[in-house]
Amino acid sequence: MRILSILFIGIFFCLTISVVGAQSDVCEGVVDDLPTITIGLVFPSDTFIMPNRGDFHRGAWMMAQTMNDCTQNKIEWVSEFAEDYDTAVQAVQRLTDEHDVQLIVGGGSIAIGNGIANTTQELDIIFWETTDGIADGGVSAFSVTNNSVQRGLNVAEFIRNTYGDDARIALIYNERERSAGIAEGINSMLGENIVIENTHDESISASDIAVSIRRQEIDVVVLATFQTIADSLWFAMRNADANVAGWINVGDPGYSDDLCERLGRSDGLITIHRFAMTQPDNLIFDTFATNYESEYDVSPDERAHLTASGVYMLMNYVLPQIDDTVSTETIREAISQAFADIGDGLMGEGLEINSDSGTNELASLVVQQNQSGQFCTVLPSALANCEIEETLVTWRDRAVIQDQDGCINP
Repeated sequence: MRILSILFIGIFFCLTISVVGAQSDVCEGVVDDLPTITIGLVFPSDTFIMPNRGDFHRGAWMMAQTMNDCTQNKIEWVSEFAEDYDTAVQAVQRLTDEHDVQLIVGGGSIAIGNGIANTTQELDIIFWETTDGIADGGVSAFSVTNNSVQRGLNVAEFIRNTYGDDARIALIYNERERSAGIAEGINSMLGENIVIENTHDESISASDIAVSIRRQEIDVVVLATFQTIADSLWFAMRNADANVAGWINVGDPGYSDDLCERLGRSDGLITIHRFAMTQPDNLIFDTFATNYESEYDVSPDERAHLTASGVYMLMNYVLPQIDDTVSTETIREAISQAFADIGDGLMGEGLEINSDSGTNELASLVVQQNQSGQFCTVLPSALANCEIEETLVTWRDRAVIQDQDGCINP
């Protein structure tokens, strides 16, 4: 009996060491000494029309719980849901009234972000935005992601680096806030390169634009517009045999969904978004993904990746800067002091907040390209799993590929 007891104790001791070792590996690189604080989450929930909209919240929540397992002081996270500006205002007010929160993490749409930003400024608390970027923050609102104008500047720099300083551009966008901001950023850097600029002038058809693209020898088509408009132009360009070196869709996370069924083979097409389909090589992310799938019976999608990375940057680089006293001022100071190199974030981003604008000077640009029927990541280098193919397949060559290989969805 004594021998069995010793054997059992030995087995238990080995198992304990194994579990502790595994936990240590998962938490390697995670700062574990954080202040005691209650943080509010404000994101949209699933709707009938947008059944995956709740992934923003699920990603943030699950990363928060995953990292809490690695910290000495458990941070309390409290969730409220919002669908628009007004409900975002109400959500922030409930969090401050009922839980006395001084820090809100949220986003999911520009309208929700604006509602949170304006309310946190009135209440003198802090907003950490994780999905759409802040157009004008710096006092109470800060973002780890690009805002629309930043994204446009990033796109312009990518075009210049990839297609040259003299690339002739057709810019197609709508006048909604996100698209207009992207267009503003591109214009500010490459305005002289823009030969065709269209904001859905109904008097000009997709066929007319396609013919102009061919006649004016456009090199790159940039679209920050509705999926239906982009698809119509794709078919119009095929009919007009208008070939370009680059086709770039910016800002529409659903653009690549069912792409092959919509457009046929689209090899060479580029998307530029705030997040990647490539998973980073990171143990805490692996654990997050495992926990997420266990909880929700599905792998985290790009929306969940984005907000998970925002929470990761907050918990690992911002909150450790706070001493024992937690206040609006110490949180603001911690954000201004936080720094992470490019590639440290889960979406390839770094962290250096401009205290005047509230924007992240080291936010990432995620460039993905359809190659052989599958999307791969070109940039940032921390997530890259392919190199860019600089010339789009011609319409005639594309027809041959379609006949030979059929249609493959990413």
